[in-house]
Amino acid sequence: MKHLAIFLGLLFGLCLAVLAFGKVSHLRLLAQDRLPAWSANLDGSSGLLEGRAAVPLRHLPQGSYAASWSFSGLRNGSPVWAVALRGEGVRLNGKMALTAPFEGARLQEGTGTITLAALSPSLPIDLPDGILLIDQFDAGYRAADQRVTDVRSTGRIEDASMADAPLGNGTFQLRSDVGGGWWLSFQIAGPLARIDGEMSGLIGRNRVTLDAILSPVGTLPVAWTRALPSLGQLQQDGSWQIELTVP
Repeated sequence: MKHLAIFLGLLFGLCLAVLAFGKVSHLRLLAQDRLPAWSANLDGSSGLLEGRAAVPLRHLPQGSYAASWSFSGLRNGSPVWAVALRGEGVRLNGKMALTAPFEGARLQEGTGTITLAALSPSLPIDLPDGILLIDQFDAGYRAADQRVTDVRSTGRIEDASMADAPLGNGTFQLRSDVGGGWWLSFQIAGPLARIDGEMSGLIGRNRVTLDAILSPVGTLPVAWTRALPSLGQLQQDGSWQIELTVP
């Protein structure tokens, strides 16, 4: 969520700036000493109609991440841009509209792919290997307090694995509330087990809670059986109730 706020905040700030001064290169000539620090990441040729910026996602793996945008017209009287984020393990696309009267922005029609390995460094909990296929993503950005709000997303999980053992495929649903709480529900089924669970936390906070049920289907790998007693409790039906809060 922190990375989404950086992405939307950068684009929102740029839109307001170029409305007054034009391209970023003009901004630097006219007001170099008054520009915010994030503007250093903007390509000089960027403007209101199209542009590109390096995005400093310091919690993700080393690599180059870039946001791009191009004006695509008006929707219900509000300007709309096609936006994209590209980088190691991340390919996202969507539409961004400014909310009247320039109080924030709204990201809609989001789709793309994210490798779980790219997300793990930004969370205080290790995620399985695999790929998130985002079918739908919507979120708001409130400029007054630089917060992401009203997040909604659905998608699929493919080729998930843990400790070199297959977890399988599944689905996920992400939502947030007005207080900044978020919940990621997921269901994964594979040759070894079925996992139904939920991760939750607060936007902008590193604390994450995991609550899940792991139901064995086949013989679990030795690495799993060694780790499970420290993560949860064995139930009478042979499933494992996992409850974990970190840090």
